[in-house]
Amino acid sequence: MNMDMNVEEGEQTKKALIISRVLHGEVDVYKRTSHQPMTVTIELTPNRVPLNNGIPSPTEKTSLSVNAKICYKNIIVSQDLKVSLKFLHSPESYSIEGEWILDDWYWPITTQNVGCENYLIYLRPWFQNTPIQWIFQAEIVQKQTRDDTNTREPPVLLQRKFFSEIIFEKSCRKPKYASIISPCDVKIYNEDEEFKHFLLNDDSVDSTKSQIRVLYSTKIEYNEYFQFTILASCPQFFVNTNDPVLQLSIQSFFPYAQKSYAYKAKSMMEHEFFIETKTLPPKTQRICKKTETEINFNIDICIKGLYYDDNLAFTATVYLDDTDLTAVTAIQIHSNHWDVIYVGDTTMQGHSSAFRKFRIKKSPSIDESQLRVTATLKNIYKHNFIVKLKIEPQIGYQSAYTLKSIMMNEASFQKYLVNESCKMDIFLIILAICIACAVSVGLCVLVYYKIYIRFFSKISVPLYLMEHITFPE
Repeated sequence: MNMDMNVEEGEQTKKALIISRVLHGEVDVYKRTSHQPMTVTIELTPNRVPLNNGIPSPTEKTSLSVNAKICYKNIIVSQDLKVSLKFLHSPESYSIEGEWILDDWYWPITTQNVGCENYLIYLRPWFQNTPIQWIFQAEIVQKQTRDDTNTREPPVLLQRKFFSEIIFEKSCRKPKYASIISPCDVKIYNEDEEFKHFLLNDDSVDSTKSQIRVLYSTKIEYNEYFQFTILASCPQFFVNTNDPVLQLSIQSFFPYAQKSYAYKAKSMMEHEFFIETKTLPPKTQRICKKTETEINFNIDICIKGLYYDDNLAFTATVYLDDTDLTAVTAIQIHSNHWDVIYVGDTTMQGHSSAFRKFRIKKSPSIDESQLRVTATLKNIYKHNFIVKLKIEPQIGYQSAYTLKSIMMNEASFQKYLVNESCKMDIFLIILAICIACAVSVGLCVLVYYKIYIRFFSKISVPLYLMEHITFPE
């Protein structure tokens, strides 16, 4: 006989199944507990973070915090289980610990934390790189003890991923001050005499206000003035293209004698690019003797970087053997994908070299192209010789970069020119041979008819006639 009944066990009511064994007269009681699936939920409060106090500095200890409410349902209270909560793809912009970066944490499951708990997620000062969507992963795993020698990872009883969005709102409109990463060289002159010279440094690399104070003690009469000049050289690296403003405030010990000036500076982005050419082995090209020929160089060039300088000028220089019998008449440069702008014509440097300046207007979406450099040579030289081509940028003394910083390798190429007889030369040789043969035959015929027949054909030759004579027998 089977029947259902409720059995009181402590404070909780459990469902039980009573099964009677008729043969032995025994009754066995089995617990039948209804288990619902375990669930874990995460809620961010608030999901909108207001920035009222500006952007904190990395050196400051205070950080913005977001409250994460974590709730558990239908969790079995056991000392052998623990909850693991971690960030997936976590950058160094938020942490669950205020003093150091921590992106995952564990805690045992007890009767105290079965419901809902609140945890603080600390936003680091560089939280602007934080993605809008956060990915959490909650796991309930079996806790390992020190005596457990099993090297396998504990089994995962529950695993769930959560996607939460967080929005940063800046409610303040305070001005941003450019940080001084490199020291500023500040000099103050009075009547062409330097009386103060110092370097201005910033205590922090973040956006803070940098200022200097100089005390200049002098006495002047009423309604008089003195002149001084402030020279500030601040080469800085800015993360944006906004033009910074240099604010200068001059005041005396009287509050009404303060003067303020603002100078808007022009921010120029640092050119960050590099140029690389494919190294080619020397090649041989056959040319005709005493003709004007074209020498072609096909160069694979790569220009990559964030900010390419379109005003950068290049020089294509062709070097020849030191001879007076060869000259460069023209240099032409073409590209498959970019525009080539010439800066001047081909210029000879004596008899051994010539150059031409040009600029490359690079397309932002195309980093690799091919330059075709054609040098027209007027060859009178009879022997073989070598032609070298070198391409290098023209960098001035006040340039923001150097040749070594942008050129990955030396763009130098060469060709070995071999003088040989061409088809026209062979045709002219054959034609000359034919003409020579025809002249020889004509001379022979002329000698035969004009000389041989005239002088040697009239010589008399005796002619003897013999008659047939018959003798009697």
